[in-house]
Amino acid sequence: MVDPIHQQTASDLDIALLASLPLFAHVPLDLLASIPFEDVLRYYHDGDVILQQGDQADCLVILLHGQARVLTDTIFLTARKPYDILGELAFINQTTRNATVIAQGTVQALVLRAALVEHLMTNTTFTRNLLRIVSEKLHEATQERAFRFRARHASSMLCCYSPISALLQSGQRG
Repeated sequence: MVDPIHQQTASDLDIALLASLPLFAHVPLDLLASIPFEDVLRYYHDGDVILQQGDQADCLVILLHGQARVLTDTIFLTARKPYDILGELAFINQTTRNATVIAQGTVQALVLRAALVEHLMTNTTFTRNLLRIVSEKLHEATQERAFRFRARHASSMLCCYSPISALLQSGQRG
């Protein structure tokens, strides 16, 4: 016999899952309960396009399971993993998508339409969480750019370095 005190309904499990995601951390439970979980849950197969470069930003996507590749003009930029958010920059800026996101294997995701996201953004905790995630991605992009700059700068220094040119630059002669 199941103990009715410890029995959870599907919506309780959905709310618990949402509350465990970084985007929904500390968001009031009544707000989480307003999310129509069954309506926002989507599945993608390997190679399915989740977001298309050039499309209008009408949603945010949160990966729950699986990975996705992010490409711009068919050039691989990065991979995204579970709990990552996709499409937030175009959504926030109200522009078209600047990258295509493709499922890598089976992907389970939440697709939050614009009206729902705008409703959620009335809550300061949700908005702060979204800003924190965007800030982390900006930091990641800055680190990647710095790495590429250092690598390019170091390789240009190596290709132009020779012991003779070093002696000439220092003013010494052999």
